[in-house]
Amino acid sequence: MLISWSEAIANGAPILSYQIYLNTHGSDTYLAAPSSCDGTDLVTISDLYCWVALSDLIVAPYSLVLDEEIYAKIEATNFYGASALSEPGNNGRIQLIPDAPINLLNDATVTDATTIAFSWEDGPSNGAQRFMTTMFIMIKAPAHG
Repeated sequence: MLISWSEAIANGAPILSYQIYLNTHGSDTYLAAPSSCDGTDLVTISDLYCWVALSDLIVAPYSLVLDEEIYAKIEATNFYGASALSEPGNNGRIQLIPDAPINLLNDATVTDATTIAFSWEDGPSNGAQRFMTTMFIMIKAPAHG
């Protein structure tokens, strides 16, 4: 899942980092995003986005479930300190849709005039274990005072 935000108003000092928080199952509790969404990384700071794998969101501590909405809040930090948290942004939902099978092969040891047998491998996001979605959460970053 791609989480993106607009640049915070820096009020005279450049933004040094962003902290990204994600909601947890069935509550208004927000926890720091996984390390894959590192708001201290210079590329993340300049690009204003980060990636979070769905497989990180469906296990503790987030424990989001099928069809549950994903919310994020952003905090900006500069020389003077941290901003207030942004309002929650949402444009994502947990979807566990598997990929199509890959490497489909006819099993010649079983296939005959009346039976066809195939073997295949699961697609890379099957079962949401390595799933990166193209959902976006766009958040208006807070002004920093």
